[in-house]
Amino acid sequence: MFNRGDRTGDVVMKAIELGDSGRDVVVWQRFLAMTWFADAEDMLHGEFDDATDKATRAFQEAYGLFGTGIVDRLTIETATVRGLDAADSAVPWQPTRGTVVWYVSLFALICVTIVSILTLQPQNVGAGGAFLYPISPTLVPGSPPPRKCPDWFC
Repeated sequence: MFNRGDRTGDVVMKAIELGDSGRDVVVWQRFLAMTWFADAEDMLHGEFDDATDKATRAFQEAYGLFGTGIVDRLTIETATVRGLDAADSAVPWQPTRGTVVWYVSLFALICVTIVSILTLQPQNVGAGGAFLYPISPTLVPGSPPPRKCPDWFC
């Protein structure tokens, strides 16, 4: 049984069949057109339609495979030897929904972190950046002596 998302050579492709759509179908259709098993104008771009199914069966039968119309692991391996990677490299990469959600979540997390760093201020700093806690007059020359009993200690 073919493992969806299996890696065959340099081409990563899932099993596709009649009714499927997406980038893998576009790659497969381009390969079928490059190898003269189908006319690109007859196939609905990105949709595994009847014309794509017919061309897939013709490809499978031409190379001694069962003409199931399903682009499985064995069909992909046979096509890879005959230039499927060229068709794959000609089709631009399209992010999946999960990839887009992951990148948007990461961007939002970074934005929230930056905003929180820029807006949070230490609680012990008063106006002008002076510390509110009593400091010894010997550490800061010219400052008034601290009170005998600070409010937070008594």
